[in-house]
Amino acid sequence: MKPLLVTFALLAVAAVGFVLYRIVFRKTETAFEFMDYVRNPALALALKDEFDMRDAEVTALAKRPARRLVEMLLQDPDQFGTPTRAICEAGPQAVPALLAAITDPRFREPPPVDTSGVSRLPIAGVLSCLEDLSALKTSVT
Repeated sequence: MKPLLVTFALLAVAAVGFVLYRIVFRKTETAFEFMDYVRNPALALALKDEFDMRDAEVTALAKRPARRLVEMLLQDPDQFGTPTRAICEAGPQAVPALLAAITDPRFREPPPVDTSGVSRLPIAGVLSCLEDLSALKTSVT
């Protein structure tokens, strides 16, 4: 009788552990794995469409004044890299606004809303853009 009770207790603990594991590590709606794309190729097309929309947004943003693009980094430094990509696409005309942002104390403060869970200061985006633009300059010459 006692070994049977121990066996059921272990099975109950294992079942509870499995349920907790599935709750904690369940997939979210956007967390696709490789086999999800194999089973449903439409997922890859939907993802491509999303990236195409972001690329179109970056192209439209790159036409804005550079100062406004740099100030977008103050709202949320990440934003899927949209402001950073738009600044880099704007090219060397954004350099004066980026250099002005280095001395601006607002770029050394954390953003008002941290959406990514990782604290990234806006100055990091400014320096990243300057680095990308300097690499572009040296690769052209």
